Amino acid sequence: MQFPGLDIDIVSTYGQLATDGAQFLAVAALLYAVGRLIAVPVARWLLSRTETNKTVASALTSAVHLLAVVFAVVIGASVAGFRGALAGSTLLAAGITLAVGLAAQDVLGNFVAGAFIVTDPDLNVGDVIAWNGMQGTVVDIDLRVTRIRTPDNERIIVPNTELATSAVTN
Repeated sequence: MQFPGLDIDIVSTYGQLATDGAQFLAVAALLYAVGRLIAVPVARWLLSRTETNKTVASALTSAVHLLAVVFAVVIGASVAGFRGALAGSTLLAAGITLAVGLAAQDVLGNFVAGAFIVTDPDLNVGDVIAWNGMQGTVVDIDLRVTRIRTPDNERIIVPNTELATSAVTN
């Protein structure tokens, strides 16, 4: 059966793209699930067996999760035949990184401050701190923000740059 104006090459090209895309999604989803279901719990278990403080353990677990996502995307793209796209996208990735870096200076500053706070032995989960006229107990320290519970049982989310640039009493 012939369809006037229908180019068979276009149909086969889009069909191949759909097949490659489905293969990418399947492999990436499988690897992501393995990372979430195996790698993250194993990392938590290993950290629980050592004398790692809660702050460092939380940051390392987040890093393992991020690595699982990156691994799933890169391997999924490679298996699906997008190797050329991965190799050719290096310059594009550099440009995007520059644009995002300039647009997200505050967020990146919070990540850098968070890295310093996480590795600082003087500030840990469970510590009672005071800064800029505020006071509370540190509940969680992420790379971007620190969560604090006040004496009034309110939960405050503080950007890490605020804690890193303020005098903190512990």
